[in-house]
Amino acid sequence: MEEETKFLSRPPTNLKLRRGVEPIVDRNPEMFLKNLKRAFYKASGEQRTLTLKKWIESGLSTFLHNGKLTANEFVEYFNKVDANCKGYIEWPDLAMYMICETSPPEKIKNANDKIIEKVEVPITVRQECHRGTITQIDSIPWIQRYITLSYDAIKFWKTDPLELDYFLKNQANFCAFMVFKKSQIMAVALSTRRIIFYNTSNYTLLPVTIGASPTASSIKHMNYNDSKKLLSALQGPDLPLYNCPTIMIEAIYVPKRPYFFDMLVADDCGVLSYFALTTPQRRDGQDYSINLISHKEIHNASITEIKPLDDLEVYATASLDNTIKFIQIDNNNITILRTFNELNPIVSFCYFEHQHSILICMKQSPPTVWSTKPPKRTMSISLNYDMPIKSVNFDHDKTQHYMVAVSQNGDVRLFSGMTFLPQGTYESDYQEKFGSIAVDEDRHIILLGARFPVLWRSVQAKVVVENVVHRFSICGCFYSEDFQRIVTTDVRGVVNTFDHTNGNNDFGLRLDVSGLKTVCIDGRGRRLFTTSNHGNIDVWNLNSGSILTTIERKEPGLINGLKFFHFGVRMFLAYATTVKIAVIMVETLPGQFTFLSRLEGHTKNITCIDASSKHGVVVTGATGGEMIMWPLDPNENPRKQIIGSDVDNICINGDYLYASCEDGTITCLSLPHFENLLRVKGMPYSITYSLTAIACANDIVVSGDSNGYLTVFKTMNDKFYNMFPVKVFRCHESEITQLMFIPDSPYLLTIGGDFTMRLWETENFECVGNFTRNSQWNISDQTTYIKQDIKENEKYQQAEKTESIKMTSSMMTARSVNSNGPMPSSRSPVMRKRDSLLNMSELRSSRKLANNASMKSMLSTASIRKALGQEPERSPSEGSIDWDAAFEMISSYYSSADSREYQVQSLDEVVRREPEKESQVLIDPLIENIIANDPSKEVKKISESTKVFSSKKQSRVESKLNMIVKPMHRSAPSLL
Repeated sequence: MEEETKFLSRPPTNLKLRRGVEPIVDRNPEMFLKNLKRAFYKASGEQRTLTLKKWIESGLSTFLHNGKLTANEFVEYFNKVDANCKGYIEWPDLAMYMICETSPPEKIKNANDKIIEKVEVPITVRQECHRGTITQIDSIPWIQRYITLSYDAIKFWKTDPLELDYFLKNQANFCAFMVFKKSQIMAVALSTRRIIFYNTSNYTLLPVTIGASPTASSIKHMNYNDSKKLLSALQGPDLPLYNCPTIMIEAIYVPKRPYFFDMLVADDCGVLSYFALTTPQRRDGQDYSINLISHKEIHNASITEIKPLDDLEVYATASLDNTIKFIQIDNNNITILRTFNELNPIVSFCYFEHQHSILICMKQSPPTVWSTKPPKRTMSISLNYDMPIKSVNFDHDKTQHYMVAVSQNGDVRLFSGMTFLPQGTYESDYQEKFGSIAVDEDRHIILLGARFPVLWRSVQAKVVVENVVHRFSICGCFYSEDFQRIVTTDVRGVVNTFDHTNGNNDFGLRLDVSGLKTVCIDGRGRRLFTTSNHGNIDVWNLNSGSILTTIERKEPGLINGLKFFHFGVRMFLAYATTVKIAVIMVETLPGQFTFLSRLEGHTKNITCIDASSKHGVVVTGATGGEMIMWPLDPNENPRKQIIGSDVDNICINGDYLYASCEDGTITCLSLPHFENLLRVKGMPYSITYSLTAIACANDIVVSGDSNGYLTVFKTMNDKFYNMFPVKVFRCHESEITQLMFIPDSPYLLTIGGDFTMRLWETENFECVGNFTRNSQWNISDQTTYIKQDIKENEKYQQAEKTESIKMTSSMMTARSVNSNGPMPSSRSPVMRKRDSLLNMSELRSSRKLANNASMKSMLSTASIRKALGQEPERSPSEGSIDWDAAFEMISSYYSSADSREYQVQSLDEVVRREPEKESQVLIDPLIENIIANDPSKEVKKISESTKVFSSKKQSRVESKLNMIVKPMHRSAPSLL
C-alpha cells in the first residue's frame, strides 16, 4: 500500500487554485459534477472503471473534500465507495456515495441548541396508564386539564404537576371526544354508534344522547308522537350515526345562537354530520335536546381529521381515500369547495396560512407540501424513520412556527413553517407505541399519547453530556477490519462507529429503516445486513448509509438470526427463521446473492445461528436444547446434539463451539466432529441468574448474565479439554446484552441493557472507559483510563461471602489434618481457587485422572501443598497428603453441571433419578465430593449404592474407591 500511495498527486498548493475549487461546489454544483465526471472518465480510460491503482494516480483528490485528503485518507475513501469489495468503482458508485456523504439523510449530531426538551414523566403517571394506546389527547385550557382517550377509558390529568384527577369508563369502547369551547359540556363517541354527553365540572352524565337506535330507558319515556316520529326517522334515509364516529369538532363558522352548541361528527364511512345541541335556560334544568341539522357523504373512506381554517373560514377534512377536501356550511347545507388528491391514505395534515400551504402526512409515504392557490403539489419531504401518524402546528414563539410530526415509536420531528426543512429530531426513551399528538398553546408544550401522556416543553436546552450514545436497544456490535472501527447499531437504525484506541465517536448516521430485528456485517466491514418486520434482507453501505441491494426471501416467517461468513474464497450468508428453517446463500458476484441450500431438521424454533469459516459448517441452536451442524459439503450429513436446555447464544472459536443455555450453563462441543465435551455453570456462585451473552477468543471464554456480571473462563487442552472460571466481576448495573473481543488486541467490549458500552483490557480486566459522544482516552496510557463506579449486587456479595466461609472452613480442615506449614494467605476465594488450579497442573482434570491407576504416584505432597498455598515439606510422605482440601478444590471447579445438580448424600437417590445415565458423569464427581466432605461416614453408603449397578460398573466404582480412599484411610478397603 505504501508503494502505491507514493503516486498520489499532491493536493493543490496554489492559493488561487484552492479558491477556485471551493466556490464551484457552492455556486455551481452542476459544473462541479461535470468536471468531476470528466476527470473520472479521463482517468478510467476505455474500461470506464477505476481500480485502486488508477484511483491513486488520478487527480480526483483535488475534487474531494476541497483537496485536503491525505494519501491514506484518499485510499480509505476508495474502500468506502467500494462497499461490495469488487476491486474497482464506477461513476454511479462514486456519485451515489458523494450524494449520501454531502447531504446525508440523517446524520447524528450533537446540537448545542434544542427547540424542545422532554419533561420527565412521574412514576405515578406511568402506574395510572391506559390499557391501550391513547388514540386522542387534548389540552382544555378553560378547565385546566389534559384529557386522554383510549378504547378502555377517558382520563383527566392535572397540568402542573402532571397527575391523574379523574377517569370515565363505559361498557362500550370509546372512539372520540370533544369539549365545547368555554363550557363544561363534553361529547363522547362510543363504538356502539352513540354519542353521550358529560358535565366536566362534576363528571356527571347529561340526559341527552345521539344513537342509531333508541335506548331502553328512552323508549319507556316516549309518548305516542315521539315514538311515531322516531319510527319514521329509523325508516328514512336520514338516520343519525348510521356509522361509527371517528372524530368530532365544534362548528365555529355557523351563526351563533344562545343556548345552542353546534358540532360536526365524522364517521368511518366518510359521512359528515352537523348536529345542534340545545341546553336548558335554567341553571339546574334537565331539558337538553339535540337535532341532526344536516349530513353528507363527502369521502369514500374513513375521515381521519377535521380542522377549521381561519383565514378561509372553511373546514378541511382528510380521509383514507387519499383526498383532502375543503367544505363549507352555508344555510345548513354542506358544500365541497376544493379537493386535493394524493397517492396514499392521509392520516393528518397541517395548514400554514402565511404560505397558503398544506403539509400532508400519509401512510407508507413521505410528507408532501401542497399549495392552496392554485391547488398543486410543490415538494416532498424525505423522512428516514417510521412514517408520522399525526402532525400539529406548534409556535415556538411569536416569530418561529413549526410543524410537529410524531411516529409510532414516539420520535418527534420539527419542520420549519417557512421553508419546510427539518429542524431537529427528538427520540423517545419509552418503548411504547404512540397514537396521538396535541399542543398546549398556553404553556408551549407538545403532548404525545402512548399509554400515558408524554410531554415536550419548548425551551432553549443546555448542552448535556450523556453517558450513552444509543438511546434504544443495541441489536448489533461488530468490528470493521478494513477501517479498524467498532460498529454498533440499534433497533431504530442508528449506526455509530468508534475508535477503541482513543474512545472517539468518529461517525454516526441513521439508516432509512426502523424496527431492526437482526444485523450482521460482512467480512471486510464495509457492508451492513439488516432485517426488519418486512422480512427481506437489506444491504447497506456502512459509510454512506445508502442501500446497495435488497435480498428478497420466499420462506415464511421472520428472520431471528443472521450470519455472514467465508469458506475458502467464497462468501456466504446464512439466516434462521421463526418457522424452524435455515437458509444458506452464496455471493456469486459482488452484491449478488444466490440461494444455495435450505436447512430443515429442527423440530422446535431456531433461536441462534453461527458459522465456522475454518471447517465450513453452519451451526443452529433451538429451544429444547437442539443443536444441528450443517456442513457446506453436500456429501456430508448434518449432525445433531441435544444438550438439555434451550440454546440462547452460540460462539465458535477454532475447533470448539460454546453454547449458553437457558438454565445458566455453558456447553462446549468439538468441531467438526460435533461431540459434547463438557458442561459447566456460567456463574460459580449460587445466585439466581440467566446467561444473556457469550464470547470467546484464544483460550478465554466470557459469559454475561442478567445481573450484569461477567464470568471469565480459562480453557485448557493438555490431555483433556477443560475450562474453569478465573474471575467474576460486575461490569454493568443491568443485564449484559452483547460481548465482543476486539480482533488481534487484548480488549473486550461489553454492552449493557442500559445502553452503556464499556471497553476492558483482558489481562487484568480493568475498565478502559465508557463509550460516549465525548469519550476520550489513550489506550497505551493507563492513567487516562476512565474507571466506572458500578454498584455491586447484594445477592452476589452474599453468595461470595458464603463461598468465602466454605473455603475458609476447608482450609482450616486442611491445617488440622496436616499441621506442617502455615495457613494459606488471605486472598479472595476466586483468586485463591484460580491460583490453586493454575499452579497444580497435575490436577487439571480430576474426573479423568481419578480413573487413572497411576494417580497416587502423580499427586505428590509438594504439588498439593503448593496448590494450597502452603510451604512444601522437606520429606513428604504418602500418608500426609491433604486429600480433603485438594479434592474439594478440584470438585468445586471440575465437576460438570450435571454433577453439581445431583450432589446428594448417597448414590441411591442418584440412581432413582437418572438410572440410564452413564455412571462416569454422575458417580465419579459424587464420590470425590462425598469423600472430600467426610469420608469416614459415607463410605458405607457408597458401598451399598454400588450394588444397584451392573457388575462392570460396580467393579469400576470399587476400584475407584480403593484408589481414592486407600491413601487417606487404611481401613477403608475392608468396608468394601
